[in-house]
Amino acid sequence: MFRNYYFMLLLTGACSLSFGQEKFDLVKDYAISGNATLYLQSNDAKVNIGVSENDRVYLEIHRHVSDELAKSQKFGIEVENKDGNVYINEIRSNTGLKWWNSGKILYYNIDILVPHGVSLRLNGYDDDYNITGLDAELHIETEDGDIVLTDCKLGTAKIRCEDGDLNIHNCSGSFDINAEDGDVTSNLSRFEGLKIRVEDGDIVINDGSSENVQLTSSDGDISLAEVYGSIEARTEDGSIRIKYMETESSRIKSEDGDIHVRLNCGDNAAHEFVSEDGDIILALEGNASIHVKCDDSDVDIDSRNYTYKKNSENHKVIETIPSGSTYISIKSGDGDIVLKK
Repeated sequence: MFRNYYFMLLLTGACSLSFGQEKFDLVKDYAISGNATLYLQSNDAKVNIGVSENDRVYLEIHRHVSDELAKSQKFGIEVENKDGNVYINEIRSNTGLKWWNSGKILYYNIDILVPHGVSLRLNGYDDDYNITGLDAELHIETEDGDIVLTDCKLGTAKIRCEDGDLNIHNCSGSFDINAEDGDVTSNLSRFEGLKIRVEDGDIVINDGSSENVQLTSSDGDISLAEVYGSIEARTEDGSIRIKYMETESSRIKSEDGDIHVRLNCGDNAAHEFVSEDGDIILALEGNASIHVKCDDSDVDIDSRNYTYKKNSENHKVIETIPSGSTYISIKSGDGDIVLKK
C-alpha cells in the first residue's frame, strides 16, 4: 500500500502524521508559541536548523531508501503542537527490525527554520546536526554523529554525544558538553561558562575567551586561547596548553603530558600545576610566591627574575623579584620545570 508513495493524514488541527517507504517528502509549516521549544527525535538524518523572521516553524523532510530491507519498513513523521511547543517524532514500524537497522539510505535530510527565541531539544541516533543563528537554549543528545554550531548566541547549551566531533564557531553562552569518542573544537567563541568531559578526544578552544572552565580528557590534548575567572583542567594521556590565563584560581593536571601556560599572576590568586610524567613550562606576568615539589626533575629559572627562598631535598621555594601576593604550587614527578618571565 505504501510502496513508492507517501501520503499525509491530518488527525486534528494540532497533530499530523505522514507515512512513506521508498520515498518520503514532507514540506509544511506549523504554529509555535513565542519563546517555546521545538523537540525533534530522529535517526540517521542530516539535520539543518536555522532561524527566520517568520513566527511559524518551517519543516522540510526528504528521505529516499534503496534496498528491500529499508523498503519493508514503514516510515513516518508525527508533528504535534502541545502547550505551544512543537514535537517532531520519527516513527518506524511493521517490520520486526531493530529501530537502528534502517537498511541503505540514499539520503535523509531534515531542514527546519524556527522563529527567534525558540529553544531546541534534539534526540537522535547517527544524526549529523548543523545549527546556525540560534538565540535561545539548546539541548542535544545523540549517539553517533557530528555537531556543528555557527553564530549561535545561547543562554545555556547542554550536549551529550557518544561518537562524533563537535565544532563551535562564533558562538556564546554557557556550555556543558559530554563526549565519549570525538574532538571538541571552537573558534572565535566566548564562553561565560564551559564544562567539557571527553573520554577519547582533543579539546581545542581557539581565538576566543572562556570563563569558569572545567575540562577533562582521558585520552587527548587540551588547548585553550584565553581563560578568565577560574579553571580546572585535567588530562590522563595528553598535554595542556593555555595561551593566556588570568584567573583567581586554577588547577591544571596532566598525568602523562606536558603543561605550557602563560599566566598573569594577578593579586591574591592561587594556582596549582601538577604533572606526573611531563614538563611544566610557565611564562609568568606579574609576581608570585612559587612552591615547587619535584621527585626527579630539573628546575630551570632565570636568576634575574627569580630567587630561591629555600632549597631542600625535593622542595624548592622560589619567589619572583619582587615577590607578590599570588601563590603558585608546582608538583612534578618525572619532568622538568621551566619558569620564564
